[in-house]
Amino acid sequence: MAGADATAADEVSIAPGERADAASRTLSFGLGNGVLFVLAVDPEVAFGHEGPSDPVCFFAGGRLIDLPNGLALSWRHDGEVAWFRPRPDQFLRCEHRLRLSEGIAVREALVEDDAGRQTLWRETRLVSLAHAHVVLLRWELTPQNWSGPIVVRSLLDLRAQRQAAHHPAWAHGGEPHDVHDLLPDDGLAVRVTGPGAGQALRVDVSLRTSGAPCRQAGRAHDHDQSYQQRRVELAPGAAVCIDVAMTVVDAGVAPVTVPAFDPELERHRAAWQGLWSRVQVSAPQDVPLERACRFNAFHLLQAVSPLSVGRDVGLPAWSAPDGAPGHDAWDETMALPFYSLHLPALARELLNHRARRLGPQSARPWHGAAPMGVWRHHLATRDRALLEHASGDVLVAAARFWVDRAASERSLVAAWALRCAAGLRDHLDEAAWSRLCARVQLQAHEPALWHDLSRSVTVPWHTDGVLALPGGDGADTLMLLHLLGEDGANDVLAHAGGRPAAGWYARTVHHHIAASAPATAVSRVVRAGALAAVDPAASWANFHAALHAPLNERPVRDEGLSFGAMGGVWDVLLRHYLGLQPEADGLRLRPRPPDALDRVSVRVCLAGHWVTVQLQGKELTLHTSAGARPLALRFDEQFHEVGPESTWSIRCR
Repeated sequence: MAGADATAADEVSIAPGERADAASRTLSFGLGNGVLFVLAVDPEVAFGHEGPSDPVCFFAGGRLIDLPNGLALSWRHDGEVAWFRPRPDQFLRCEHRLRLSEGIAVREALVEDDAGRQTLWRETRLVSLAHAHVVLLRWELTPQNWSGPIVVRSLLDLRAQRQAAHHPAWAHGGEPHDVHDLLPDDGLAVRVTGPGAGQALRVDVSLRTSGAPCRQAGRAHDHDQSYQQRRVELAPGAAVCIDVAMTVVDAGVAPVTVPAFDPELERHRAAWQGLWSRVQVSAPQDVPLERACRFNAFHLLQAVSPLSVGRDVGLPAWSAPDGAPGHDAWDETMALPFYSLHLPALARELLNHRARRLGPQSARPWHGAAPMGVWRHHLATRDRALLEHASGDVLVAAARFWVDRAASERSLVAAWALRCAAGLRDHLDEAAWSRLCARVQLQAHEPALWHDLSRSVTVPWHTDGVLALPGGDGADTLMLLHLLGEDGANDVLAHAGGRPAAGWYARTVHHHIAASAPATAVSRVVRAGALAAVDPAASWANFHAALHAPLNERPVRDEGLSFGAMGGVWDVLLRHYLGLQPEADGLRLRPRPPDALDRVSVRVCLAGHWVTVQLQGKELTLHTSAGARPLALRFDEQFHEVGPESTWSIRCR
């Protein structure tokens, strides 16, 4: 790709006219590392007089915890009262960019105050992907037509934790139980105890300056805010760097040594390069599509990262709940294939997290969604060790849940879970099967019972040959058809003894879409997947809307981000359009690319094989990596074997 196109696909910008709409970038430009999350709230906002600030920083462990905002920063001319918080009319130019490849957000502006003083201002912020506990913020100030001393102030803002601040719906329950001021020898610090007197964390904030003479100018603590200050001498045209570091650790351990900004930035960039080497997409003739794919992937990589491993961190539920228990179950299942096909270790972490929490009291949707995510992960990775442990635990727990339900409650979703659990033994060797049986206290009769029940579930049909899950729930029916596809749906129906009339799939999809509520991010993905086999143009319209929604319809803070939709667009692209469908005995190819999709290339990991898949014109080509075992393929009901470092092509239109 040419350099200009590469930059265009890598950067997301906020136009100057959108600056006043702060909500348009609070979430879109938020940063995280799988442990800490920081919303894109301007540091100078805390110096206003509007009352309590909303939560800005979050810690994701077993549950979300609101943290005090340690990134509040501003400055004023020495001897003056007003802190730097420019009005929209004071910006002579302004640009706000998110650099996806580097994992950083940058603001650059030329600002003129009411006295005519112009200041060039550049902000760089990051949540370190090299160190789990570090958030860094840098301001570079360059006087253009003035000089003299300024006072720089860094705040540790506690108002959102100690006053009745507004919490977005997805963050409810994260309010800390207690916030206690600490008095370190240098900088600012507080101890935060999580909800319900849970996990205790220590938050430290340091302030450093470089590039100009400076001295300390005091610090103070009160109930809602603590601050530290530096007095800095600025010369015309000479830049000063103001660095704020926020660190978050368990309260029982020593604070981390604050890394210098520049070396940490390079380590952070290197860590992001490592992630992007595993998540590759190229669309040279459709840069907006490539940028949108990367933007969705960027947020998925921030939600769960290599730093999440071993911390029992699940996929954050950053979308507003719909009020139904288990609303986030399908969200997680839709996002999981992205991790399975690019970063299997992270998918394994999510499944371990889910296995620890799935039990008889879990909301009903989890007992359908979790098994489907587990099984699709196993087919993509062949991770038998995980199948013996966490994945097997999920399947057994779900099967036992459905056994205890009335027959009228068991639908095709239950059939899928029961069938997968009944077939566990076929995918494990005798020793692994014996260990699994012993650990979950599996009774000899249970697999046969699961198999029998999976063949006797309720399959309700409307008189016009339209399938509907029990209760007539069209949204759940469409979700099932998206996740299974037409072939998978026919297979599970046949297993359950259903005999659908010809054309049932298309009629069912169109019926439920026509009767469904207004589209949401998730429902657009579901429609795109379900329609792929029957109406490519309508499928593409829904896919295109869902793919670009996080950029074109920038989510506001209360609505949150739908990681299910973000992972779902990748699933539609890879599984429905390019036709990558892992099976028990290899990879099935069933490409159905819409006419509008062309010249796109992606890289995925299939059972240890790194494979580059390229669509160009009427041809789909697979390039296998070196050193892997031969890749078993099924296309058009014929079997093929592709060796390492090989190229294999088919006609797909």
